Amino acid sequence: MQSAEIEDVGAWRAIVLFGRNTATYKIALAHCLARFVEAGATDVSMPELAEVFFDLYAERLTAGRPQLAHAGRLTVMERVVALYRLGRLDRDAAIERVAAEAFDDVLPRFHTLYRGTSGAPFYEATPAGLTLTDRAFTVLGGPERSALLDELGARWDLLEGAFALMREPGELANDVRSLYLARGYERTPLTGLRPALHGYQHGLCFYCGEQLGDDVHVDHVIPRQFVAHDQPWNLVLAHGFCNEQKSDALPGREFAEKLVARNERLVASNHPIRERVIADLGTTPEQRRRAIGRVYADAELAIPYTWDGVRGYHPATDPFYKAFVRGLVR
Repeated sequence: MQSAEIEDVGAWRAIVLFGRNTATYKIALAHCLARFVEAGATDVSMPELAEVFFDLYAERLTAGRPQLAHAGRLTVMERVVALYRLGRLDRDAAIERVAAEAFDDVLPRFHTLYRGTSGAPFYEATPAGLTLTDRAFTVLGGPERSALLDELGARWDLLEGAFALMREPGELANDVRSLYLARGYERTPLTGLRPALHGYQHGLCFYCGEQLGDDVHVDHVIPRQFVAHDQPWNLVLAHGFCNEQKSDALPGREFAEKLVARNERLVASNHPIRERVIADLGTTPEQRRRAIGRVYADAELAIPYTWDGVRGYHPATDPFYKAFVRGLVR
């Protein structure tokens, strides 16, 4: 991709991964934009937007998961879908209500990040509807489309899990394969974390820094045999080949620093598991850095060899290794 395209994709990911989310509307709107781009629609009327928005939530709410952080409250979409299922609104009336009530907050705030905005917009909103910009077509019609859609789905999953966590007591299960609450929600396989972590690593392997392909593993940076848990702060994406080469060895200390930086990107976002990372590692960047440093130092005593030391190369800088991995990914 050209540098401008990379910047556009980064801006989109910033909205999805670092935007403020007290409900799931922003993620649903992003799905709508992707569908309109796929259909080649530049000008979208409010009824057209409301219809796609309604259909997304009608399907999504079959699982009964919360769409809002506040206990005791429902979003407009939850209320409209409930009335539709009870037969108190027909489809046309439900869509009209969505058009009238659902977009007052999300349309003007879609591009708002945790701090500031994402720059050039992906659409212009008018009372009549939306006009998608070239930037929307560049990003959502480009080579990253599939990965970005996967990230949207994962973000929606994680928001629902976080909202459930806020509504009832309990903790995220220690085994990250149950990233939803243990009570009342389908358990998510570890592989379900891949799209969520993808954006925070910019689509690159944590170890060699090359683009991820189809064979992607979720790996414990500090080996699981030592930490004996699957907490998100220690999980990264890696090529299957890199993960297998690392095996149960401890990576070099520079990877601990890289893990610190990745976690700070996650905490700086409004990502649903940021509170889990803060609870596990500390409330300030320095506390979190020290916590990882302590675990790594203890692991050095228990695992007397590092990956780069025993293998004789550094995966992020060795040109032969990087070229070999690029050949595998193609």
